Amino acid sequence: MVFYQGKNIHRSPIPFEKLSAPLAAARGLEYPAVIFCGVEAAWTENPDEIFQSDLAKYYARREMISDLMTVPDDVCKMAVFHPVDAEKFALSSLKRFEDDFLISVSGKNWIDLMNPGTNKGTAIKKLQDMLGISEDETMAFGDFLNDLEMMRSCHHSYAMANSHPELAAACRFRAPSNDDNGVMRVIREKVLAV
Repeated sequence: MVFYQGKNIHRSPIPFEKLSAPLAAARGLEYPAVIFCGVEAAWTENPDEIFQSDLAKYYARREMISDLMTVPDDVCKMAVFHPVDAEKFALSSLKRFEDDFLISVSGKNWIDLMNPGTNKGTAIKKLQDMLGISEDETMAFGDFLNDLEMMRSCHHSYAMANSHPELAAACRFRAPSNDDNGVMRVIREKVLAV
């Protein structure tokens, strides 16, 4: 989804019939914690405290629902949470859906499934086209593999100090870690100081 000045200017909804099989696989995991990210909210069936605490870090609008397949929203991403290590304990169960989804490790505890061709890089490209700015005029910061395509769409691509090694290899520059306000420090130094 791409928002500009508070308005949704682009989205790539996933048909519900495509979501049923990966949702069933995720529900079969040892720790089934799934969200459907919609335009209006992040929807979940799981009230678990650990999951809800992590969810609150990333999603301001969260809604509980008894069955994710009844979400009254355009679902643009399915995200699967594992409290220990999503790449190690959840990714293998979801890999079989790679023909139908872009699957990426989006954090230590998260795996994302989206429509093929839908990623942060295509979102940046839409904004670049709309605003008439080039890759050379674009700066992005990332820490996990769901940021890879975004880094390829910007000249000023920054890997956070605490980033996944594969993402760091794809970036031109480094920033201090998220825990050290790395994004703000680089913006102050490179953008505001000019």
